Amino acid sequence: MNPISEKVKDIVEVLNYKSIKDFDSDPRETLSSYRFTDITSTMMGRWLDRISMVHARGSAAFALAGYRGVGKSHFLAVLGAIVSHTELRAAVADPHVAAGAQRLLRRHYPVIYVRRGTADTLLDEFAFAAKAAFPNKEFRFDGTIESILTFIDGAIGDMPAIILVDTAFERGVRVSRDDGAVLAKLAQATRERNIFVGLALDDDIAGADGVNVDISRTYEIDYLDHEHLYTVVNRYVFPKHANKQDVLHDVYEYFRRVLPNFRWSEQKFVSLYPLHPSILEVAPFIRLHVHDFALLGFASEAGQRVLGRPAMSLIALDEVFDKVEPSLRAIGDLTEAFAAYDKLNAEVVSKIPIIQRLQAKLILKALLLLSLDGRGASAAEIAESMLIFDEADPPKAIRTIEEIISKFNKALPDEIRQVSAEGREQKFGFRMTSKDELNVALDKAAAACPERVVGEVLVKLFLDRYPDATALTEDVNQRSVECIVKWRGSLRRGRISFMFEDQPGNKSSKNDPSIDWGLKVELFNNEESSLGGGSNHSAETLIWRPDVLSLSERDTLKRFFILTTDNAIRTQFSDQIHAPRQSHSVAAARILKRSFLDDGKLVISGYDFNFSDDARESQSLTELLSLMLETHFETKYPDHPEFGALMGASETNNLISGLYGGSETPGFEDLVQNFAVPLGLVRNVEGRFEPNSFEQLVQLPYIANLMKLVESSGNATIDLVKAGETLSSEPFGLVREAQRLALTALVSARKLDFVTSKGDRINRRSLDLRIIWDDIVGIARSVERSLTNDRVNEWASRIAVGETFKALSAKEDATRFRKSLEKWYGEWRRERIIDRFELLADEVFNTRIWRIGSAAAKTFNAYADVVSQTIEGDVNPEECVVRIAAIFSDSDEEYARRTSELETIRHFVKGSEIRSRILSYTSLAQYTSDPVIEALRIKTIEAAELCIGDPSEARNREAGLLFEKFRKDYGALFTTRHDEVIRSHHIQEKFALLQSGKDWGAYGALADASEARLPASFGFG
Repeated sequence: MNPISEKVKDIVEVLNYKSIKDFDSDPRETLSSYRFTDITSTMMGRWLDRISMVHARGSAAFALAGYRGVGKSHFLAVLGAIVSHTELRAAVADPHVAAGAQRLLRRHYPVIYVRRGTADTLLDEFAFAAKAAFPNKEFRFDGTIESILTFIDGAIGDMPAIILVDTAFERGVRVSRDDGAVLAKLAQATRERNIFVGLALDDDIAGADGVNVDISRTYEIDYLDHEHLYTVVNRYVFPKHANKQDVLHDVYEYFRRVLPNFRWSEQKFVSLYPLHPSILEVAPFIRLHVHDFALLGFASEAGQRVLGRPAMSLIALDEVFDKVEPSLRAIGDLTEAFAAYDKLNAEVVSKIPIIQRLQAKLILKALLLLSLDGRGASAAEIAESMLIFDEADPPKAIRTIEEIISKFNKALPDEIRQVSAEGREQKFGFRMTSKDELNVALDKAAAACPERVVGEVLVKLFLDRYPDATALTEDVNQRSVECIVKWRGSLRRGRISFMFEDQPGNKSSKNDPSIDWGLKVELFNNEESSLGGGSNHSAETLIWRPDVLSLSERDTLKRFFILTTDNAIRTQFSDQIHAPRQSHSVAAARILKRSFLDDGKLVISGYDFNFSDDARESQSLTELLSLMLETHFETKYPDHPEFGALMGASETNNLISGLYGGSETPGFEDLVQNFAVPLGLVRNVEGRFEPNSFEQLVQLPYIANLMKLVESSGNATIDLVKAGETLSSEPFGLVREAQRLALTALVSARKLDFVTSKGDRINRRSLDLRIIWDDIVGIARSVERSLTNDRVNEWASRIAVGETFKALSAKEDATRFRKSLEKWYGEWRRERIIDRFELLADEVFNTRIWRIGSAAAKTFNAYADVVSQTIEGDVNPEECVVRIAAIFSDSDEEYARRTSELETIRHFVKGSEIRSRILSYTSLAQYTSDPVIEALRIKTIEAAELCIGDPSEARNREAGLLFEKFRKDYGALFTTRHDEVIRSHHIQEKFALLQSGKDWGAYGALADASEARLPASFGFG
């Protein structure tokens, strides 16, 4: 009894979806009709980004793989519309794609559309497309790719060209030639050219196996999963009413109860409702024969018809059959099948009792559709696809279907086949002579395949599904791949090892310092060696345990292997192999997903974890494992910092350059906040981040652990791997980039030196150079030259001007030294000479001054930082002297030169301020026509310019005195009747000075005194 009273229209809204057959006729409609999902949005953004960089980085070749009907052609057409029509870019609604479109050149990119299947060879199709794209250009085609590309080069000038290769929609028959080698040659030939190649991998080249293997080597292949359509249907065809999710759950549970073999998950069922999930599985095989079958358009059209039906009504295979029957009947390969269909319909179905006649008709339709893949279907698959069930006795429906098919087989034993084998489910299907011959050949070849092939196929399927996994060699069946997991802003590199029965696995990744974790995938060839028997591993091992494969699944994977690798079978059955290859490809992908994700487990520390829904739907291995291993890393490394962004090699290098090398790049402050602050490597000093002293660094537990290792090693070199193991150990778990930051902080604090492969040392004085990390093999205690007591006292007297010291360790000397530092630091803070230098307008600088100022800022900011730490008590006086001496490389000459440069900057800053005052005043002072005054004006301005051109105290004083004289002589010209004019000039200047808040020093006081000597009528009042 069905308690659900709602109708379909109460649960779902049916949106109109217009299917486009000709993507080229109206680019605007092509773009507006495309429905982006998260997957296609990210993919389109990446393709557009790469196109935007073609003119700078050179050519690129991208390919899009996926089953028929998934939307590859529409994707390429939208890409072509965006790049070739600038006016359409503003119409892109998806923000990620819109951002990618905005990075394109503001010009129309020329697009060459190559349509496979419209000529005898791909080269002919390419030549025709190139000529059509540039009809006004002379083209001489000599039968080579080079001649076509030379023509394109001459036609495009400096504008990048886009070549899009897709199978023609209007082709009469399926493309059956092998284009893989030519397509690979096209990608290779476009290298070093201003060209982007985009390719849709159709079923004849999609596997990139055998003769097409070069495609995988020359194209970056993205995969558009068939399940992408679930999102499109759910979002853009059948959006569900939010308050009806409980009803959908009840509907799903109802079908699960009456159809015990209903194999689709609730998530998929709900996404497609009211479309039956089996339609998405059979659609690619219908598209093999009926090129214009549009799944989304069919769903939208059929959805309108079921709105008034009860909630239990689904759009099933019989409606698909009725839609495509006329087109299928026109296919020559299906003539015999339809002849048998008509005969069974007329001679068998019509004689079945009327109460079962409708069921028999449905079974006949399902049997034909499900035979298009060449494999047929079981009675249970027919029942669940056509929703044939008996509520009171669910198994009875299966028996009924088997009885009816037996009648079909008895009536036409040569046309209806039954396939059964030990351990495999019995399948039924229409006999198609050519495909039966292929099936016999496949069965024979598969029986000769070793069981190990199953594992090899699973590895390849795994790599195809997750292209972000990096194989350690070009061998597609390599047993190990590398992958990155994102956790707390760190990129944790790991290695995944595929464990075959006859191999103990790969060597341990312990010797590779870049590998942070390891995961073993337990492949299996028989039930005894699989999950059922279990495997012995330590509790710390991460294990991926796929579910046991059935005999039928193993057989399918072997047949798939034969179809994609056996050139003899490919050649013998070249005109029949496409449908079986696609059907086995779909089935193999489904087997992988079931075994690895739906029913597989991740074993962490001895506990089994099922994969979450989000993990199962992840499009990348990084995303999947980041979700599944999060708890593992949280437990193992609780003290790992939480970074504000992802820390990669470039972020680390830029942070080191800015923090310890004095070369700040754009975004440096963000780098410090995101990484250095969480690691505890810096402190905030009046709004500026400064590196922590060693005394502060050693308070960090992970630094303390490392320094224990250093102390225990004496002066010996510590292997970088060993140091890394200390920093990456529990509970910190720092990855390579964080380790490099920590080690550099200790080098900057003069506690460590880096040791290169040649035995050279890199100390803190070399941190302004870019570190070549591949050349660093170890660390060792710093060997920077220490100072003798006499040298310490000499430097202390130099730092504390006017003071002499015998021993800074003595309390009296230490106190005097600190007081001297406090005096210096107070003056430094009040003067703010470096800050004032950096605030000056760009127009006053020349190259020499800028270089001197940058060097002074780096040197004396470090100097002031050491002084500040000493005053605060973080650094003792002796250490302070040693650090300051190190800043100047313990060189008297270096100290004298740097001090002189600081004095130059001081004069330059004051001179710039005097110049600004003079130019401001003289520009306000009106022309007097007095030659003496005007000559003095010019001389004063020239002196002002010399203050920054040749900064010195003498230049500044000369300019100040001339300015004083100009003000005095200029004011003396005016009589009482000009009071207001003079007052206006003086008041404007006074306000300007007050607003600036600058301390003009002696020259400001000198000018005010001059002002006071003017007649009272010319003063400020």
